[in-house]
Amino acid sequence: MAIWPFFFGEITPQLEYVGSLTAGSGKYEQYVGQEFVGTVTGMLNTGQQMYHVVAAN
Repeated sequence: MAIWPFFFGEITPQLEYVGSLTAGSGKYEQYVGQEFVGTVTGMLNTGQQMYHVVAAN
């Protein structure tokens, strides 16, 4: 059985990542509905951004 999380979020004009865990199984199931906010902490050579994420509520 695979254990997976599924997140949904968006980038704000302030470059914050605001989202929530919309579905999950296994160890992630208890966190479904949890909202979070993240701020950009860096960028990889590939152009992908790294975020520091904390619970919003």
